[in-house]
Amino acid sequence: MTEQSDSTKHQHFAEKNAMGHMVEKHVGGAFITHEPHGNELPGHLHAAAAGIKQCSVALALISILFWHLQITPRQQISVLICFSLSWMIWTMARSAWLGWTRLSRLNKLMNEERDEINHNREQERQELTALYKARGFEGKLLNDVIDVLMADNDRLLQVMLEEEMNLQLGSQQHPLKQGLGALLGSLLASVFCITVLYFMDLSSLILASLFLQVLVGALSADWEERDIITAAVWSMGIAALPIGVAYFIGAYLI
Repeated sequence: MTEQSDSTKHQHFAEKNAMGHMVEKHVGGAFITHEPHGNELPGHLHAAAAGIKQCSVALALISILFWHLQITPRQQISVLICFSLSWMIWTMARSAWLGWTRLSRLNKLMNEERDEINHNREQERQELTALYKARGFEGKLLNDVIDVLMADNDRLLQVMLEEEMNLQLGSQQHPLKQGLGALLGSLLASVFCITVLYFMDLSSLILASLFLQVLVGALSADWEERDIITAAVWSMGIAALPIGVAYFIGAYLI
């Protein structure tokens, strides 16, 4: 019986002690979910920001082709409207699918951890003990805390997911909410850029696209408490690179 218990413990910890096992799970959980938390943008706002950036750059790239092909203004607006509607559907579906995939991975982690709780309770107790010892608990207080957590499987599951794997269960958003965020971002970018084109010209649309990169990059950095200027410059630079490539290659080929 003892040999079997030692074998189970060895398989569970994979040749690591309790704290080493928890560090590995903590990093793995953060990597698998990979969703903005803390000071970072919530999922739907992150999707909206990405939708604005991606859609505005796509419209700018198409406008470069218009420039070289000498398409009439009416044709330009018609094509951009058609493209924007298709783009919005695609980006909404893609964002929702990515959100659903993250939730599926989270559900897989929950099932794995629930299985560990049901079949490796002694090892889970050791992990909890190592965790709360590192937080300064000791003696009778430590034992009391562990006993309380081990008495309720649902609470234990939540603690192990949040403390051991660094998961924030309350921050996981519904995939449709993220998809709607991406849709709204693409819609805002499309309306802004096409309106600029309608009242001005193609070069103004390109400038409008770069303006959106700077604006969204700065606002995102402000929310996440990063350096605003650095984020704005990088956002504009990353967008300007493909636009410049499209212009010069298009001039050569077309």
